[in-house]
Amino acid sequence: MTEAAESQDANPLATVDGLADQIKKIRNRPLLVMYYPGSEGSIRDSDVRDVYNEFRTRGCSKSGQEGRALDVLLHTYGGDPIASYRLAQVIRDFSNNVVFLVPEHAYSGGTLLCLSGNTIRLGACAALSPIDITLGVGTEQEDQAIQLLNVDYYLKFVTDCRHTIEEMLEKKHENGKTTNVECELLGKMVEQVGALNVGYFYRERTITGHYANRLLIDYMLVNKLNKKDLASRIIQTLLFEMPSHNFSMDFHICQEMSLPVEEMADDESDMTKQLVYELTNAAQDGIICREVANNYKLPYFRLYSV
Repeated sequence: MTEAAESQDANPLATVDGLADQIKKIRNRPLLVMYYPGSEGSIRDSDVRDVYNEFRTRGCSKSGQEGRALDVLLHTYGGDPIASYRLAQVIRDFSNNVVFLVPEHAYSGGTLLCLSGNTIRLGACAALSPIDITLGVGTEQEDQAIQLLNVDYYLKFVTDCRHTIEEMLEKKHENGKTTNVECELLGKMVEQVGALNVGYFYRERTITGHYANRLLIDYMLVNKLNKKDLASRIIQTLLFEMPSHNFSMDFHICQEMSLPVEEMADDESDMTKQLVYELTNAAQDGIICREVANNYKLPYFRLYSV
């Protein structure tokens, strides 16, 4: 279950509600707040049900969503790409005009989610990131992560090892000498590739690219005549051309990528940042975002209707 402002008389959240109402009035659009608490909050599959339930609890219906506008204030370091894609589709089920508000950051899976919007509005110094999603190595080691960007490194490692083996084998035959270098290198390859499960991560990155393409073509670039080529260029940049997974893409970088981004006005930026600040305080005080597992806290979702 999500921590979605269950009690209506939660005085500690009165400031949050007040700020959300101000943002809603300035923008004259309903506002969905999606807050993930720092590194202990990540986009997960259970969020899909919780966001859907938040819409339904507030009286929203998927029918008659033509012309229905929605702002989504998103604050997250990212998470599972499949969950991010499914969240995007839930949000679009209830609105055909979505603007993502990013006061500070919507990284990784958050960036993927933003690709379902018509527009992305960035606060002062706010940023997106590459979508080479960071995933846990295993169910017992979820706190250990590996970047999908590193898959290329290990694929190159395998290729280099093969070339080295071939060269050593040629020298062995030329000199008439025996060597066990191929055994050692092959053993090292198996050790590295097996431990990191490169094939699995490579497939996950491919899936992320497919999801990004679907969201861009169906929503963000739907009215662009060259949407297929433009989507392909954006995905190439987000998956392969950034220097690292933690690379922050500010307004200028996003604009150069042809993403439909806008800069918030000063008042809007200050107000959305203050809302994130108040939510962070509430999470630290244990009012929202309850810890339910080791290093995992629930997100906070709340829909404010006009």
